[in-house]
Amino acid sequence: EQKNKGISKNNIGVINPSTIIERVPNHCFEIWQIQLSVNIFFNTNSGFRGVSTMYEEFNQFINIDTVSYCCIRQWILRLGLGLLKEPVEKRTDWIYITDFSIQLGRERCLLILGVTKQSILENGYELKHKQVRVLDIYVQEHFDAQNVYERLLKTIEKTGNPIQIISDKGHDICKGIEMFCDENISTIPTYDITHMIGIVLKHHLENDARWKSLQEDLL
Repeated sequence: EQKNKGISKNNIGVINPSTIIERVPNHCFEIWQIQLSVNIFFNTNSGFRGVSTMYEEFNQFINIDTVSYCCIRQWILRLGLGLLKEPVEKRTDWIYITDFSIQLGRERCLLILGVTKQSILENGYELKHKQVRVLDIYVQEHFDAQNVYERLLKTIEKTGNPIQIISDKGHDICKGIEMFCDENISTIPTYDITHMIGIVLKHHLENDARWKSLQEDLL
């Protein structure tokens, strides 16, 4: 079974066959090759370097330009930016998933993902990447509860009020969500169950010799 990289084919515009041999302005490659690179990346287990290597193999048998993995990465990032800027449907059943990224130099990223209750029900409560939509990405050096609260307010301008906000209860995120839910009492703040189970297991197993041995074997 192929891994899904969190994007639906329906979100990728189909290129008109009459235009695929044209070059994108200020680009070296024709549209068909950009589209092929994007399709290979999303529909196989290949990463950026893997897709680039495929072109090197193809070139041994057919006359085709090779593509640097940096180009492929740039195309995917631009596609992601385009999807991020697409209008979001306003609904009454959005569920937010919020978290901070790891520290990136002096900065870190606050990420707000969204999934609709309807899609969860239709998929038998088995959440998949393709159901999730990136609603907001915000990068800065320091975050506090007020920053989280303000980004949540910014996000509901696009989606409408969410019915639920899931987080790992990190201090700043938790406080920002509390501030939001105080004003939006229909929104339910929810502790991420996987994070909670991880903390419980760590508490019970951190001094267990068999657990330590298993961790060593896995390294």
